[in-house]
Amino acid sequence: MKSIYMVICDCGDGSQSIEWHRTWDDHKHEMLEEGDDCYRYASGDGLQMTELKFPDSFDIDAFAKDNHIYWYEDEYEYEDDEE
Repeated sequence: MKSIYMVICDCGDGSQSIEWHRTWDDHKHEMLEEGDDCYRYASGDGLQMTELKFPDSFDIDAFAKDNHIYWYEDEYEYEDDEE
């Protein structure tokens, strides 16, 4: 079984967006919930994450490309390279 994770983000102007993650663990949950950007993940009831499960044969990268999904991990690594 393969999983991807959707996290609801507060945009600060009354709207919300979805952040897509390829990986999830307790450390990431804590980092997002208590880190410098914790306000971004406090939409209503605190950090809201939903796991989507797919069969092993499912091509997650093709799904992401077809649906214009950008992975949080890719954006985060890119931002780290800029500093």
